[in-house]
Amino acid sequence: MDHAEFWLGNQNSSVSLLHQLNNRLHYLLSSAEKSSADRLFTALATSTQNPETLLNISRGVGTQAPPQYGDVGVVAAMGYIALLESNDIDSATAASVRIDPVLVSEDPYKDDPITRPQTYWYHNSLESSQKVHIERIRYGKSWAKQVDPEESKKVGEGIYKRAQRLAAMLRTTQALESFRSFRCIGVYHRAEEKHLGLTFELPKQDEHLVRLYKVLRWRKGGAESIPPPDVDDKYCLANVLSSSLHRIHLSGWLHKDLNPMNVVFSHPNKFAWKDVDYSKPYIVGFDHSREHNPEEYTEGPDESMALGYHHPAYRTGSRRFQKSFDIYSLGLLLLSIGLWSPIVEDLRERYPEAPSEELARKYIGLCDTKLPKSTSRRYCDAVKACLELALNDTIEETDTMSAFRTKVIDEIAKLNS
Repeated sequence: MDHAEFWLGNQNSSVSLLHQLNNRLHYLLSSAEKSSADRLFTALATSTQNPETLLNISRGVGTQAPPQYGDVGVVAAMGYIALLESNDIDSATAASVRIDPVLVSEDPYKDDPITRPQTYWYHNSLESSQKVHIERIRYGKSWAKQVDPEESKKVGEGIYKRAQRLAAMLRTTQALESFRSFRCIGVYHRAEEKHLGLTFELPKQDEHLVRLYKVLRWRKGGAESIPPPDVDDKYCLANVLSSSLHRIHLSGWLHKDLNPMNVVFSHPNKFAWKDVDYSKPYIVGFDHSREHNPEEYTEGPDESMALGYHHPAYRTGSRRFQKSFDIYSLGLLLLSIGLWSPIVEDLRERYPEAPSEELARKYIGLCDTKLPKSTSRRYCDAVKACLELALNDTIEETDTMSAFRTKVIDEIAKLNS
């Protein structure tokens, strides 16, 4: 029997005793000694290889533990994911998408995150490497706060299996054309950094990515002046993105973070982006994606998301993410494309104290005031319908999706024909 199993044989009393003893020790130690003691306590408490014990550690630590126990639940979560990986809880899927984390490394050149995602390398053999795109599915503190051991087990397995299924779906040859995503090579687990890494092929090794957000911020005559596309290019881009989101939903998944930072283009020039092919966008940012299932684990809004593009009800945490929330994000994306401006950021700067519901009304108002100066009436109506459908919580989801198809996707497609 190992350290953790011995102490957790009687879970409640043992963990309580550990807390009392360690608190007394902290009272006597200097600041430097406390840091060393914390690291040792974490290492000893999580040295077990028993999955059930690791889950019980998280429960024993609880949500109101003193600061010195903060890493224990997280390290236990790391260990549990590693054990799930080694035990192949979904072996058929895991074997086909698993990547050894030592084969993935970050490019030493740090890219401007506003311009493009960070470049990584996948060393698929001793002789060759390829540039890849990485999306990190992070875990740790939120999961470690789970008190119920059965719920904690369910969450851990859910996070791991979801990553495997998502990687398997995005590695199919249909993913590129259907979802406009990069082809997923597989997924790795890097325990020391507390994340699972979705690893994607880039479309062309000799080209560079640029985010839609970057090209939206063009300024006439500026050092990085990027002329806006003509209206037909805007319609083409809008058509591809709206159709792709629809197909993601039909596949049973939710994207959960659609915004201009998560739409990228591949371009031959690293620092000048004239003549971008707007007919070939790629959707990234699947690290928050989950299946559209009420039983699926979800943590709610996350600080890493572009929350300004999220539905007001989701931002408050009052409702689970649903398809209409993706549609709302798409509506803001379509509005930004029509105006060719990061309008969400611009309005937030202008009205920093405005609640998200008030901003939503302003976005809809722009479809009747400012947007008609840049695009056709049909496009304006489609964008307005997209936002209004997403904000209407009085109709069933099936009716929302049907109206989304006829009032948004089909109408924008007519502009692109």
